[in-house]
Amino acid sequence: MIWQVIKKQALTFTRNRQHLMLLIGLPLILISILSMALGGLMSGETTNLDIKVAMTKIDENQQIDRFIDKIDAKNISDREKEVIIKKASETKVITPLVDNVFEQLEEQIELELIEKDKVESVKSDNSYAAIIEIPETFTYDLLQHMYLDINEQPSIDVLVNEEKELGAQVVISILEEFEKEIAFSSVAMQEGIDLSTLDFTAIEVEAIAKDFGWVKEPVDAKEYYTIGMAVMNVLFIASTIGSYAYREKRTHVFNRIIVADIPRWKYFLGIYLSTIVFAFIQLIIILIASRYIFNVTFSDPLGVFIVSLALASAVGGVGVLLTAISYRMDSEVLTNYFQSIIVSIFAFLGGSFIPTGGFSPFFRLLGDLTPNGAGLSAYLFVLRGGDVFSSFILKYVIYLILFSAVLTFIGVFLFPKRGQVS
Repeated sequence: MIWQVIKKQALTFTRNRQHLMLLIGLPLILISILSMALGGLMSGETTNLDIKVAMTKIDENQQIDRFIDKIDAKNISDREKEVIIKKASETKVITPLVDNVFEQLEEQIELELIEKDKVESVKSDNSYAAIIEIPETFTYDLLQHMYLDINEQPSIDVLVNEEKELGAQVVISILEEFEKEIAFSSVAMQEGIDLSTLDFTAIEVEAIAKDFGWVKEPVDAKEYYTIGMAVMNVLFIASTIGSYAYREKRTHVFNRIIVADIPRWKYFLGIYLSTIVFAFIQLIIILIASRYIFNVTFSDPLGVFIVSLALASAVGGVGVLLTAISYRMDSEVLTNYFQSIIVSIFAFLGGSFIPTGGFSPFFRLLGDLTPNGAGLSAYLFVLRGGDVFSSFILKYVIYLILFSAVLTFIGVFLFPKRGQVS
């Protein structure tokens, strides 16, 4: 039965060729028009994040000298002193973090080194995403822990600005990688491994950058509007399926299904799956056509597949909800309202027409809560070379799946029971 519902919807689609051409051709026409008309706006856009971070200063050379003096005063052999001093003199950790790691991310992160007594004044400055407090004896304590096994490994305090959540998350990710390097080096030292063969600065900066959607080149207008129009027009699949399903109610097709003692859930599931299938096909066709017409290329087919499937599932949830409400209201008013007004509102909030990167965080959050907005963000990160399994992309994929599940559950709850459908 489920397959029959999908097959029946497919036949309805293919017979209405004018509607089919609109679902595929209209997005391509809009991509061409918008990319030419608003290309100038896109060319002035930047993908860089503006993250401001403060870090307290420490004098690592002074602390290393202090540790060396302590080793010189210890009652151990000259050979042992020589080995420890040689290794300790090469064990700088904060300096490489500043000069190598943060320097590689200087286009995204503005790092300001401050004195310890300036921390309180910086806390009152809302422009900072995070404040990294390095203890004054951090390096000295770390050397004692690594080479003399004295005390616990010292820690770094990070104060984050909740209003700069993304920036704070970036800083925390960098410091987590940094902490792993220190912990690994400490264990290596205890196991007698020569630290001169290791690299304290081997933090996966490129992976972190991709994880947060950073790239060297911005997305151009054709790429942006290819995705923007694809995620907007896929919403019309939901209203189309809703209209077809309601038409089946008016022509008593659904009543014949009930009389045939076929479970309602099979018909319901058929509507859900057919919406997902056709939404997925529409997305893939638009993206493939854009590859040959506009030269928009995705380097990660798996990423495109996963994001497309997640977005299609969200559209499936919308289709089920529209169908259920239409059946209960015995009217196509909501479906028509969704197609003519709600889709346009979603398109505006989700950034299908105008990039929302320069808008307020609240407005961007509203955009990401729409299925097309979440899909747009996920597609852009995949297009920029982001790993589809990174936390930054997965959060959109998971949200779209949950969005689908919630709307489907509401649709099931609203769908008329046996005897309520006339």
